[in-house]
Amino acid sequence: MRYFTDFPKIRYDESLVIHAPCRFAFQKIVLDRDYNMWDYIVKNDYTPQHVADAYYGDPHLDWIIFLANRVINTYFAWPLSNYELEAYIENKYGNLLVAAGTWVNHKDEDGVAINSYQYNTLLGHTRQTAYEYEHELNNEKRKIKLIDAEKAPRFKQDLEDFLIRENNQLSYYLQYNPSFKFSQ
Repeated sequence: MRYFTDFPKIRYDESLVIHAPCRFAFQKIVLDRDYNMWDYIVKNDYTPQHVADAYYGDPHLDWIIFLANRVINTYFAWPLSNYELEAYIENKYGNLLVAAGTWVNHKDEDGVAINSYQYNTLLGHTRQTAYEYEHELNNEKRKIKLIDAEKAPRFKQDLEDFLIRENNQLSYYLQYNPSFKFSQ
C-alpha cells in the first residue's frame, strides 16, 4: 500500500484531488493506540526511505514514519545531510563565516533562553551562533519515533480500515449533498 493511494478523492475547482486532511483524523484516532514507539536517531544522509527499508524492510513504508512523527512537510521536518545543511546555512546567512560570527541566542546557566540584555558571562551565560543554532535544530530533527516493526502490519491495516470508512462516509455525504463543492 502506498500512502495516498486509497485516500478519498474530492472535487476541488473542477479537479479530482486527494482528500489529504483526513490524515489528521487518522493520526488522532490511531496514534493514540498502543503501537510500541521506539526512539530512533536518523543517521547522516539517511532519507525516510532508507530508514523505512532498514527498519520495516520496505522503503515504501516511509509514510508510517511520517504519520508516527506527525510530519507534514518532509523538507522542513526531516534532517538535512551535513552537506545539505552547510549549503542551507550558506544560502540563509550568505556564507559559513557570517553564520559562525552571528549571535542568535543567549542562554542562562540552565540552558534557558534569555535576552541579550541579561547576558552575563560571570553568571555562566552562553551565546550561540547561527551556525551552532542551525546544527542544533537539524540534530533535533534526527530524533524520531518508529512504530515497532511487529506492529507495523496492524498499523497499516488500521489505516486501510480507516480509509474504507472515510471513503464510505464521504461518498454517503456527497450522495445526499450533490451541490456541495470544495472551492476557494
